[in-house]
Amino acid sequence: MSEEQEDSGIGHRLRSRYMYKIAAAVIVVALVLTGLGWWTFTGVQASVSDDAESSMLRASEREAAGIQQFAGERSNITQRIANEEGIGSMSDQQINATLADELRRAPSDVVALHYYNIEQQTVEISTNPLAEGVEVSAEQFPWVEAARQATAGEVRSLEPNSGTVAFKDGNEKQLGFVAPVENRESHAIVLVVDLEARSSLLTSPVEGGKIHVVSYAADGQIVLAEDLTTILDQHPLVGELDYLTTGDVQAQTDQVTAQTDLFEDENLVVASAEVPGDKRWLVTTTAERSTVFDTVSEVSRSLLILIVVSLLGLVVLGAAIIRDINRSLNQITVYAEEIEDGNLGVDIEQSRVDEFGQLSVLFSRIRDSLEGQIREAEQAQKEAEVARAEAEELARHLQEKAEEYSEVMQQVAAGDMTQRMQQDGEEESMDQIAAQFNEMIEELEKTTGQLKSYVDEVEAAGAEVEQSSRTVREASEQVAESIQKISDDAYDQKDRLDELRRSMEETVERIEDIAAEHDNVSVDDALAQIREVAEELDEIAELSQETMAESQEVAGAAEEQAAELNTVSDRANDLQRYAQPLRDILERFETEEEHEFVFSVGPTGGAASPEEGPGDDA
Repeated sequence: MSEEQEDSGIGHRLRSRYMYKIAAAVIVVALVLTGLGWWTFTGVQASVSDDAESSMLRASEREAAGIQQFAGERSNITQRIANEEGIGSMSDQQINATLADELRRAPSDVVALHYYNIEQQTVEISTNPLAEGVEVSAEQFPWVEAARQATAGEVRSLEPNSGTVAFKDGNEKQLGFVAPVENRESHAIVLVVDLEARSSLLTSPVEGGKIHVVSYAADGQIVLAEDLTTILDQHPLVGELDYLTTGDVQAQTDQVTAQTDLFEDENLVVASAEVPGDKRWLVTTTAERSTVFDTVSEVSRSLLILIVVSLLGLVVLGAAIIRDINRSLNQITVYAEEIEDGNLGVDIEQSRVDEFGQLSVLFSRIRDSLEGQIREAEQAQKEAEVARAEAEELARHLQEKAEEYSEVMQQVAAGDMTQRMQQDGEEESMDQIAAQFNEMIEELEKTTGQLKSYVDEVEAAGAEVEQSSRTVREASEQVAESIQKISDDAYDQKDRLDELRRSMEETVERIEDIAAEHDNVSVDDALAQIREVAEELDEIAELSQETMAESQEVAGAAEEQAAELNTVSDRANDLQRYAQPLRDILERFETEEEHEFVFSVGPTGGAASPEEGPGDDA
């Protein structure tokens, strides 16, 4: 048990300190490096020459496979986003959130995702705000043509025979992958890759060598390269190697002589391999011939020195790394604890440029971001308070106007038609309500004035009818003539009563519309009074109709004129009797335009213009 406890204690100490882990790793690596170094040294002299070309060719094939995987993964990402369930019916905000989430999960070389309208050639939504709403063209972005010809379930990164596989967006060299959106083929998902970011992963197996990924569909255009400045340029050996433009190549090695800006020696070795798939790309690894074949002794000597130096360096480096990492970790821990405790003023050392320096910069950014967020939150709180105060002020204003309008409507409902709503010009909708209400009340006031004038004329006409009846009893010829006039005037009165009744109905409808729009306004009393007036008008109209019928019967039978005239006299008394209740109702309404419209009735009950006197028809 004591040995197990001792082993457990040693293992725990090793695991508990990162410094011990590194020290153990250095020792293990040193032992492994010693064994591998000796084994490598004994075999390298015989294999360097034979493996030189094979190494270059394998590097090209390996990079070709890596490029295929790179393109396949980006195509899969593009297709997966385009086929995401419901993306074609999402709102712009949802699509933007989806693209932003996908960009965060995508590889670092993916710099943007677009939601592209194929028909309008416009980037509708993008993770790059500068690209949103921008109309694009195939001359600038080759994926525009690819988007037009791509079909559902297909991803394109270039348009065949277009002559271009990549493009420049400002100073950035990029490649676009396009896939139509499922169930909405008028739109497509565009995934944009930074070619320089992917190019940084290319590494030549030969010192001084260059690896290029070339599109033979674009006349030997360089798509990816270790030397970032050559991206999108034409491969310097296009004139010597036809397959750089035709694609007729297998995995092969060629020796060419050509003067280029990339190498000092004209004698070059080129190892080429085609990228599997439909991209029509190939990978070339180019190096100077002297470097490839004349390094056997140098490699042997260098390897032996390297082994010794590596062992010594590994020990020294391990000690330095252990010390540096331990100190850096302690320092980073202090930063994290200070920020966790809320001390955003902690001084963070940012002089280092390695990973720990980057981590320090990240902590500094986190600190600055937290400070900025706190300031933004305080500013947002102030703005919210101002907005709330403005909203409360508007609400108070609207409430005051509503109460004012309600009071006016209640006074109008009580019969005071001289009231009007005041417009202050502060709220357009409330001013419109006031204008419409005032217009309606003016019409209603005019109508009420007409009715009052008409009641006066009805009473006067009734008295005149009685006087006419007495006169007609004394002269039958005058009675027949007067009865005929009464009949004619009764027709006119009926037409005017109908017109007044329609005007009252329109007024009721307008008041009901206003009541429906404003629930806090009660107009039931006004509606009841107006409907009561309308009922009185209906009764008067019925009496007028009966008077016309009876007058016509009297005119046709001269021998019954006396009896019929008595009936007419009785009807005239009825008109006077019904006119008084109508007057009582109308007197409840206070108006300023009672005599604007006058319905004058002559002595025989006929209509007379305002200019005619009472005796003009006698």
